[in-house]
Amino acid sequence: MKMNLTIRWITIGLIWAGALIATYWNIDKIGLIMTEIEKEEVFRLDDSFWSYNSGNISKVLTKRDSLVLPIESIRLGLLSVENSLMALVSKHHFHEVQFESMPEQTGDVGIPINLYFEGPFKEILPWLSTLEQDFPYLPVRHVKITAIPFSKQSKYQFRLYFRYKLSNPEDTT
Repeated sequence: MKMNLTIRWITIGLIWAGALIATYWNIDKIGLIMTEIEKEEVFRLDDSFWSYNSGNISKVLTKRDSLVLPIESIRLGLLSVENSLMALVSKHHFHEVQFESMPEQTGDVGIPINLYFEGPFKEILPWLSTLEQDFPYLPVRHVKITAIPFSKQSKYQFRLYFRYKLSNPEDTT
């Protein structure tokens, strides 16, 4: 009888040990499955985000690329900007134009530029609008407008910041 009872306790112990091992294994598998489900959900959400926002992302990247002007050298870039600004200034009937660049104050990606001219006050807003649209790589840092007494003319002083990216970084002059 004692032997029969011992065998029954051993059998019950083995059954409980098997049940506990199976429970531990089941919990471990559930954890792995939940981790995989979470990863798949993240990938699905990421994919839906990219597909939903791909147009906006491409617009942002295009806008970012337009904020700097790719140039081969600083001098050529400044000459190009000076010619473009002179054409824009003359298009809006301004005169007495002076252009000062400060390449000695060149930062990592930009050069300060001073632009002085005179002209009709009514033309400054269209000029600024054109500058903002056509030259996003030339943000305005400072503006000073001085009215000329008894005239519809004004004097303008602009401090611009020419942002560029060298396409050939070996030669920076």
